[in-house]
Amino acid sequence: MGSDASKTELEKQALLKFIAAANYPIDVTSIEKLDGERLPDFSCSTTDGVRFAVEVTELCDEDIAKMIDISKRVASASVWTNSPTAILKRKMQKTYATDLPIELLCYLDGRVVDTDDMMRVKIEEIANGDTNPFRRVWFHGEDGVYLMYGDR
Repeated sequence: MGSDASKTELEKQALLKFIAAANYPIDVTSIEKLDGERLPDFSCSTTDGVRFAVEVTELCDEDIAKMIDISKRVASASVWTNSPTAILKRKMQKTYATDLPIELLCYLDGRVVDTDDMMRVKIEEIANGDTNPFRRVWFHGEDGVYLMYGDR
């Protein structure tokens, strides 16, 4: 499986876990991968037939991710940690080429040192900043699913 295919599969699995954990009324058979420049990751429909797009991103500390990769090749490694919010800030600056409303799903996969509470404060601050192309911003952390921006 190529890196793009691997990434797509990881993102789809994160989306499916989110749907189950949040009890979000998405018809899982409607999930389609969107391909193309400036498009969100997926489109899908609610069980009522309302279509929208979803951008899926893992919030990870890029330094921890690099350290995990290095540790596969060497006996030991160390790293300074940074906030994973740089990824989120980049998402907020993007413009998407779709007429569909877009929701952002941020999820964790163990490559952060921050707690859910710490992450929620940071995500809410960024999501409520000057730019935000999303109608909703969700955070699927280790302890639960949180709507960080937008209405239910």
